[in-house]
Amino acid sequence: MSVADERTAIRSLAGQTGHLIRRAQQRHTALWGEVVSDAVTGPQYAVLAVLHERPGASQRELGEALELDASTIAGLVARLEARGQITRDPHEGDGRKKVLHLTDAGAAVRAELAPRVDRLQVALTANLTADERAQLTSMLQRILTD
Repeated sequence: MSVADERTAIRSLAGQTGHLIRRAQQRHTALWGEVVSDAVTGPQYAVLAVLHERPGASQRELGEALELDASTIAGLVARLEARGQITRDPHEGDGRKKVLHLTDAGAAVRAELAPRVDRLQVALTANLTADERAQLTSMLQRILTD
């Protein structure tokens, strides 16, 4: 492939939605480490945020809320439980089922990171107007609709 052909191929990526989404995700991940935390990942924070809103959720319910598969949720729960940020307790009515709760430590981490997550959202979309941010959110939600 000639240098000119390589440049054309690279330029054509700039218009590919998947490529742009991947690059936006890379930017989000980099900003997460700078603005939010280098110790707590985005998915780990999401677990803490959901359990803040839905204490006593099961792992299945948590997975549904976050749209993550069972093995991913199991790993997230295990790591957060090992850190003492959540507990996994037996369900009162169904001994086979486990329910999840934030510990005081987990609640403190979530509370500390929440304003940083808000700052991340501002930083990530700083070059957009308020209308463009709303349009971007709406379009991404439509892309993700089955």
